[in-house]
Amino acid sequence: SARNRGMDVATGGLVAFLDADDTFDRRAFEIVSDVHERTGAEVIRYGCNLVSDHAEDVVLPGQPGSVEIKVDGGQESPLRQCATGGSSVISARLAGLVSWPALSHCEDPLFVLRCLKAARKAVRIEGNLFNYLQRRDSAVHAVTLSIVAATCRYLVMAYDECAALPGFFRSRTDTCAHLASFLRGPLANCGRDVAPADRVAA
Repeated sequence: SARNRGMDVATGGLVAFLDADDTFDRRAFEIVSDVHERTGAEVIRYGCNLVSDHAEDVVLPGQPGSVEIKVDGGQESPLRQCATGGSSVISARLAGLVSWPALSHCEDPLFVLRCLKAARKAVRIEGNLFNYLQRRDSAVHAVTLSIVAATCRYLVMAYDECAALPGFFRSRTDTCAHLASFLRGPLANCGRDVAPADRVAA
């Protein structure tokens, strides 16, 4: 809801996302703006560096290239293009059309997929433009029954979003495999980290 509110009041031509404990590459916006001007892309994706301490932040050297993203027609699941929301910059037009889903967990891939489906053009920068802090006590590493349930809600919503693509029959097998692997981690951790009553319910 906070990110949706932010998109509602944003006045710039592009909107970027970053979690509070992560950092952008110092040239991130310069690089993104250049790619946007050259390609006219409404979604610009990029990678991240995994760091355990921001003293280790990696700076991207040089000027990276970019490649166009297609989300329909191939055998690979479109969800494989939809990692963290922090890896995206979107146009103001898309910010007015697409909203973050009302999920407490796994909302990033679904939002990115919606953006890619609605975009006139999308590209991926061949470089890492933000530093993703890895913390053992972060929400993404906690496993509770509510997180498993939220993950299941995401799986259903993501499958439905993919199924609406005209070429879904070609990527259906990979989409199912991808979604199954997405759930495997939380379910496995349920056995170790969740209270017995919640484990039975899960």
